[in-house]
Order: sequence, then structure tokens, then C-alpha cells
Amino acid sequence: MGGVAKRPYAVVLGLSPTALYVVRELGRASVPVFGVARKAQSGASSKYLDDHRICGSDREMLDFLVDRFAGEKLKPVLIPTTDRDIDFVCRHARVLSRHFAFQTSYLDGLAQAMVTKASLYQLCADHGVAVARWLELKCRELPSIEDQINTQPS
Repeated sequence: MGGVAKRPYAVVLGLSPTALYVVRELGRASVPVFGVARKAQSGASSKYLDDHRICGSDREMLDFLVDRFAGEKLKPVLIPTTDRDIDFVCRHARVLSRHFAFQTSYLDGLAQAMVTKASLYQLCADHGVAVARWLELKCRELPSIEDQINTQPS
């Protein structure tokens, strides 16, 4: 007689207000949620967290994640909620992929390309995606582009 399969953990990286929203939505859907952050943040007090851990460094976070979740029958789903956490997952994707489920863009470099504005805009240009014009300038360069900025509504 088979029972209902246990759901895998959702491991939310970062516990900022953005992460708190993620934690609440997962918890309301009866998904078990574990939070991991680098410092105490508002999401750590959510009633929807099964537990959480504060890790002071990326090395500590990586070691904790692997040690804590390596034995799970169902791979936990790893959900980064900040650019820093996306960068962390990208840098450690090979190791983390042995223990966690996450989107392939963390392995193939696409997520990393989307975190940096310059590479995101280049990616959009390469694929014909229309985006607002973006310029990266130093303050002293601003007067030199004044005539390039269209301030009239189209």
C-alpha cells in the first residue's frame, strides 16, 4: 500500500524580504522549506520555515549545504533569491548539482550572464530582444552624452 510521497525540501538561499515572499508561497503550498543566509534577515522568522542556518562565508555555506542535504532521498530544490546567491550557485554548480535540483542555466553560464547588466544587455542584443538603452558611465562622462539622450516622449 503506497502512501503519499514526501516532497523534497525547497532550500531558499538568502532570507531577505524577497526570500520571505518565496518562503511564504512555498510554505502555503505545503512544501517543506529550509532557509540559508549569510546573516540574520527578516525571512528567518517566518513560520513557514522548517529551519534555517546562518553561514558567515560562502565556504561555510557550501560545506553546510552538502553536509546537511547530501543524504536526502529526494534532491532538494535550490532557490537563490539574490544576485549574490545566483553567483554562489553558478560558481559551485558542479558540486551542488550532485545534491540539489536547480535550473540548468546555473550550469551552462546563462544565469551568470543575466546577473551582470552589461552581459545581460549583450545577450539581449545577440538574440534581438528590444530593451531600453543602457549606458555605463562615470559621473564626469555624463555631460559628454547629453546630446545623445532623447528626453522627448515618443
